[in-house]
Amino acid sequence: MPEPAFPDPSVFISRGPYRYVRNPMAEGGLVALACRGAYRLSVMILILVVAMGGLMHLIVVYVEEPKLQRRFGQSYRGYQNRVGRWVPTGTPRGGDP
Repeated sequence: MPEPAFPDPSVFISRGPYRYVRNPMAEGGLVALACRGAYRLSVMILILVVAMGGLMHLIVVYVEEPKLQRRFGQSYRGYQNRVGRWVPTGTPRGGDP
């Protein structure tokens, strides 16, 4: 049986934008939607952004992060200590080159 193209790592690896913030895709989507709401002067879109942001935060804190802590252990906890959940850091803090 051939090896998978992307084998599951045993330690947590952070590259690219994940070196600056733990949830760049979710954050990027919220920022894009917020910009659209501001451009259209739509209060409803901005309310949707706040609601989605709150829901995403709950999912990340209570579902995603505990799952990653169980799977990767200390390597993920170290990543949590180095990189902010929602606020990007100015320079890369750890991760792989």
